[in-house]
Amino acid sequence: MAASPETGTAIRACAQAVIRAIETHGHDTAQLTAALREPLAALAARPDLCTAGVPRLGNHVANSQYLYYDGDLSILLFELPDGRPIDVHDHGNWESMAIYRGRVKHTVYERRDDGSVPGKADLTVVEDRVRSRATAS
Repeated sequence: MAASPETGTAIRACAQAVIRAIETHGHDTAQLTAALREPLAALAARPDLCTAGVPRLGNHVANSQYLYYDGDLSILLFELPDGRPIDVHDHGNWESMAIYRGRVKHTVYERRDDGSVPGKADLTVVEDRVRSRATAS
């Protein structure tokens, strides 16, 4: 199935909603999460979404695509390896996640040390849960 023109419209609408939510709610995580839930769920509901992206080199994944990129905001679609954990890593930026298909065990950590020892980190779990299709945070 090829992506329809409506999919491109849906991707742009989602990106615009994300931008508005960030402008409106800033660093208020609870409000931002609530504002992102609907546009991300609407995008994840598209059955042709996997055919809409532009390939990109992904970290920790074999299949990764840009759905949207404007220099400040990117919306990515990628496949996580089934049944294989991904090493703890720092994206170095803010992110939100919506599940397109399946389930993901997702753990969020907070660094407790000062980062002065290369390759080492004292971490504490902030959130540890299983996420499934069309949930965002």
